[in-house]
Amino acid sequence: MILIQIFYITIFGRHNIIIGIILGLAAVGFIKRDFTGQILYRTITFLIINLYLAIAAYFATTNIYVGLIINFITIFMVTYVYMNDYKHPTSYTFLMAYIFMVCMKINIDELPLRLLAVSMGVIFIILPQIILNRKQFEKKSTNIIKNIVKEILEQIDDLIDGKYEEGKSIKINQKIRSLVICINEKINNSFKKNKHKVNMFNIAICLSRLNIIINHISKYKMDKDIRDEYLNDLKLQIINIDKFNDGLNSFEIINKNIDDFANRYKKLGKKINLVDESIYVLKIFLKRVSVNKESDNTISSKVYKTVNMPKRFNMVESMKENFNIKSLRCRYSIKLAMAISILIFLGNIINIEHKAWVIISAYIVLQPYQEDGVVKAKKRFIGVTKGVLIFFITFSLIKDYVPIIVILLFTFTGYFYFTDYSKKVIMTTILSLSSISLVENIDKTSLSRFAFVSIGILIGLLFNNYFLPYQIEDSIKELKHKYKKNTKAILKEIHLIMEEKHDTAKLMSLSMERNKIENKLILNYNKLNKKDLEKFVYEENMKMSDEKYTLLKHFYKNSSIK
Repeated sequence: MILIQIFYITIFGRHNIIIGIILGLAAVGFIKRDFTGQILYRTITFLIINLYLAIAAYFATTNIYVGLIINFITIFMVTYVYMNDYKHPTSYTFLMAYIFMVCMKINIDELPLRLLAVSMGVIFIILPQIILNRKQFEKKSTNIIKNIVKEILEQIDDLIDGKYEEGKSIKINQKIRSLVICINEKINNSFKKNKHKVNMFNIAICLSRLNIIINHISKYKMDKDIRDEYLNDLKLQIINIDKFNDGLNSFEIINKNIDDFANRYKKLGKKINLVDESIYVLKIFLKRVSVNKESDNTISSKVYKTVNMPKRFNMVESMKENFNIKSLRCRYSIKLAMAISILIFLGNIINIEHKAWVIISAYIVLQPYQEDGVVKAKKRFIGVTKGVLIFFITFSLIKDYVPIIVILLFTFTGYFYFTDYSKKVIMTTILSLSSISLVENIDKTSLSRFAFVSIGILIGLLFNNYFLPYQIEDSIKELKHKYKKNTKAILKEIHLIMEEKHDTAKLMSLSMERNKIENKLILNYNKLNKKDLEKFVYEENMKMSDEKYTLLKHFYKNSSIK
């Protein structure tokens, strides 16, 4: 970060240094997310949006009344396009840079340099993705699968020993959901180009079904000796597949073992429910982990040849669906655009020095959920208060003895080390004041920072509470509506399987969306200290697992796996 700051001030000048800092922070923050599955798409869209924001910011500063309109439209559109209720939008940091660009007016001659500055920022975001996240998906997904397999085997042992607990099965379901979300993060918009990720998705279905099979068997009344023998054999097959995945056994040997398993228990199908199902699952599970052994005659190729590929995810359709005042996307976009554009307008009229501090504080407090805004406001106020005090007391003592580069290094290190937001604010406060104190009075700078940030926090809270408020309960209602709609869509697609009119890629997209909805619902329930949703989601997955099994069975019967 220090190098980025030095690079920006040397190449692009002091008017663009804050852009380098913000986009540099974005590069570090985005490392937690994997963009490599869509690297070209992300590069192009990030470049377009940042160039647009730089140009819009320039024209917004030419006239305060024109700027009011430009700022509202820009903030609304960028937020609306990128906003969803599943994850933190990638546009959040870009809009923060936009606010600083609007507050730091430049002339037309300086615009090309600013465009180069934001373009370089995109490069700083993409390069770490290519270098650090190139193999991240394979490592992460493999580890998740390993852990799930291990816990499924433990569940079988517990069932044999009479110690089976459904709570452990629910936790396994959580990890399977995490696997699907991981796949969704990585996969790009053409399923044909993502065979490995699709295989991972099918593995997730198989693991989910194995988890459900064990749960069902725990509830069936049957001869214990027969059941335990079956469970031990099932466990052995899963272990063998896991060994094959590690390269310890050949595909032919494992496949023959599964055939022997199938023949051994075929006659017991009436005595042990789900025997035939476990055979299908084992066969497909084995085939899914044998990605490197695929040929044109395998199930994957046949599936891809018959898949009716949809067009790229229809963003326009999604935007139309959410274009109502009750939706989070629409409500938050209007609130954010209204608040920030008005604050920029008033800041220009009054000509407040350091008006960016007020606007940024309000922007940060304006969270999608009203409850999150209150939490953010408290932590930001605590952080800026402590930061100002630390800066005022210590910096006046060490200013003449410690080089500014050391202070910057300390604050940047602290920012990335601490996870608590209030501590991060302490670091950013010291960083900001340290830079400005080189040309301004320490007393005045400290007091201004505290006052302006406090005003911004107050304004953000007022907008959050009284202008289009949106609470976690509202999100839960909206997500439940999407959940029911998603269920109907999945059932419709699965019904079309038997009519050979199915759209496999669409079905996979719906399943991935379902996992995201479930994950967000659970997170929101946890925020309200309600713990009863996880079991509901698990039970719903058990119901939908039957439908997903129909899909696996269909592929099995129409493949060369025998």
